[in-house]
Amino acid sequence: DTSLTIEDVRIPQTQEYFVLQDLQANALLFREELRQLQEAVKAQRNGVKLNRSSLLPGLSFVFDYGYQGEEYIFSEEYDYWMASGVFSWTLFNGGKNKASIQKAKLEQMRLETRQLELENQVKLDVLTAYQNLKVVIESIKAAEDELTSAEQNFDIVSKKWAEGMTPQIEY
Repeated sequence: DTSLTIEDVRIPQTQEYFVLQDLQANALLFREELRQLQEAVKAQRNGVKLNRSSLLPGLSFVFDYGYQGEEYIFSEEYDYWMASGVFSWTLFNGGKNKASIQKAKLEQMRLETRQLELENQVKLDVLTAYQNLKVVIESIKAAEDELTSAEQNFDIVSKKWAEGMTPQIEY
């Protein structure tokens, strides 16, 4: 004869459906390790350019002006100035420049491959989480359907019990 308090266990229908590509793009946008690899690739590209520049000739100009003498006398006869220019160009060094350029290019390719690998890993992680979310949503829907079925079954049994058509134990 004691009344039962029944708590509503239904989950409110506030499901938001996300687009997988948007989720993956967001995940790639805010990953610190991806930014680090992007900066490392940029630095390595500059390293390749630096190694290529060793094939070009170098030209330097220097101009010095000052005073010279045994005493501190600042006049035109103690003035000193010198200008010089240096041109240098390494024509042959046993393939060292070519090898260093190749090494820098290989390092750049390694970093780019690592970046692509990391991007794919992040996308896979997002896809796995997305699929898990879909499974959970379907499980919730199945549980709600089961609850609805149980409520309807209880209503039928309670009506039968009220009519005296079902025993107390079934109720």
